[in-house]
Amino acid sequence: MNLFPIFVKQGRHADCYRAGFIDAVGEVRIQPDFHGVHTFHEGMASVQFGDLWGFIDEVGKMVIEPFSSGAQSFSEGRAVFSQEARRGVIDRSGKIIVAATYFGIGMYSEGLAWMSDVGAWNSEPGSYGVLDAEGNVKIPFFFDDMRGFAEGNAAAKLGGKWGFIEPGGSFAIPATFDFAVRFSEGLARVKSGRLWGYIDHAGQYVISPRYDSALDFSEGLAAVEKDKRWGYIDHQGQYQILPSFHQAKVFSEGFARVEIGNLNGYIDRSGRMRIREQFDFAGDFRNGLALVQTKQSTKYVNKQGGSVWEGPYVEIAFAFMPGF
Repeated sequence: MNLFPIFVKQGRHADCYRAGFIDAVGEVRIQPDFHGVHTFHEGMASVQFGDLWGFIDEVGKMVIEPFSSGAQSFSEGRAVFSQEARRGVIDRSGKIIVAATYFGIGMYSEGLAWMSDVGAWNSEPGSYGVLDAEGNVKIPFFFDDMRGFAEGNAAAKLGGKWGFIEPGGSFAIPATFDFAVRFSEGLARVKSGRLWGYIDHAGQYVISPRYDSALDFSEGLAAVEKDKRWGYIDHQGQYQILPSFHQAKVFSEGFARVEIGNLNGYIDRSGRMRIREQFDFAGDFRNGLALVQTKQSTKYVNKQGGSVWEGPYVEIAFAFMPGF
């Protein structure tokens, strides 16, 4: 069963609410009794009671009692927790795999997660390393910044430049870029000077730097910005949807959210507007639904634009927004 977070206003103030979960047809499956929730990942969702976070299963049973001062989602059977401004890692039983000793830890991907010490707060060199799935140090603190592993490589910064490392820590693609993000669909977006382009796993440009902003490829297309307008390109750098939007996001389940003026709507892969621009906030589609907001309401819509569940507007932290 797919479950979706809901946020139900309590009293007069928009930042006062309780959170629970509905199913795909809008029926409440887990009552809104929590102070905050994350989406379900790997059958578990992080929920907040007071100042602490724990985890529930898909029937609403508390399976890891609240103990963390911050929320995270499970990935590859591991979740990051927070205690006294430090991060650690637990497994699905709640067993501590990594004690809360690190300044930061990324989500696990391909069996690895980056970690950082307190020097990362001030962008000090040598503040990032890598943990393995058992919590052992795979790569000691060495890099200046990092992103998660994807398609066998991770973006890493050293000496003021970004490249891509393999799991052993050696650069598979030399650090020559001004910024770099993860690989997706065989291509990674990288920045040279003020412009963004895309490279392949050999480190060669497939799409030369020419965009003011760019996002990852998803479902065969990538959103790119040129001269303050966003459109979508294919893997060869050809526009499939011409630049015409004030903002654009990645495709998910055949739909992408785009901004026209100050309002958000959804297009399909042909560029056709499928749900007209009308929302102040719009999340990505996940399992057939998207969370959207106007100044009056918070609701889930389906791909026909119909409302499945609706409540008054509430101020939800972006970190807790499904699909943001």
